[in-house]
Amino acid sequence: MSALKIAEGETDQALLHATPEPMEAIRWRRTAYRLNSDHLFDESTGLFARDYFEELLVTHFKQARRQAKVLGLLFINLGLGEMTRSPAAENVVRQVVNHVRHSLRKRDIVARYGPDQLCIITVDNTPDHLQSIGERLLQGIDDRITKLECNGGVEPSIGAVVCLPSRQDCSYDRFLTAVDRVIHRSHRTPHRRFQLISLLNEEDQINLAGVRERLFSRYLEKSGIISPELVRDAACRLSSPPVLMGRLARRLGWINTRRLRGILEQQRETHGIFGAIAVERKFLKREQLYALLSIQQENPEELTEILISESHLSPLQGRQLLHDYYERMYRGEGVAKGVVVSP
Repeated sequence: MSALKIAEGETDQALLHATPEPMEAIRWRRTAYRLNSDHLFDESTGLFARDYFEELLVTHFKQARRQAKVLGLLFINLGLGEMTRSPAAENVVRQVVNHVRHSLRKRDIVARYGPDQLCIITVDNTPDHLQSIGERLLQGIDDRITKLECNGGVEPSIGAVVCLPSRQDCSYDRFLTAVDRVIHRSHRTPHRRFQLISLLNEEDQINLAGVRERLFSRYLEKSGIISPELVRDAACRLSSPPVLMGRLARRLGWINTRRLRGILEQQRETHGIFGAIAVERKFLKREQLYALLSIQQENPEELTEILISESHLSPLQGRQLLHDYYERMYRGEGVAKGVVVSP
């Protein structure tokens, strides 16, 4: 029987039949669980609490550095003013939280940063995409504030920071400094509805554009078979963990076992990034790296399954779109017809 189940009160009979020593242990476990829950979650919204969010931000920064992913942070300031901490304000916050959760991907992290402030950690989003997300969130927040008839004096705004932690000049301190600037600006200039600080350089932007153009969702949008809104909504619900790049490259036949071992050995010695090493050693073309990153970022098979399950595509349409996607997008780069990249 796990300590978690005991702590959650699912085994009250254990207390009735326990000896004094186990009873004391059970009480300590329950206390530890309650304290830990208080540390992790905001009671009113169920979101992550601020302290734990700050721990998650460190973890995601390190993970983004290892995986050469773009890290983004969105700071939502609802600007409730004198309403803050009132029952009406809590109702507004809960309504906004429901909207935010529905608008984001499952893997995005949302936390309550203050009484009328939310923070979101997101990965694999370009500055343009972050701006699109921010504007969509703001529109939904405005709609809810209007419906609740509390828009007098309420001035919601969103700030965003985007960076590539794997770059040597992008330290965690620099990232936090940019986050502080966004938070400060949201308080000082609420009339500026969306503000973005990008720590990406020109090369980063080119690479991101190369990956984004190869995403399966982009291909679906351009096909005209499904509306962009349905595609974006389905993409928000992708939940499968990303396939390791080395495993994916091997599965697609772009890197043989000997070369894969060589890259992994160099990674262990230098703590370098898989894709950068593979391109530097001419084991992969840059276009192939973009393709790998796009598949890693957005699993085409899972996205197809979601669209089929919701009757937006027939199974036959789904299979044909996947086939055409691999055939057209990666022609000449070694992708086999009908390849399945699910982990």
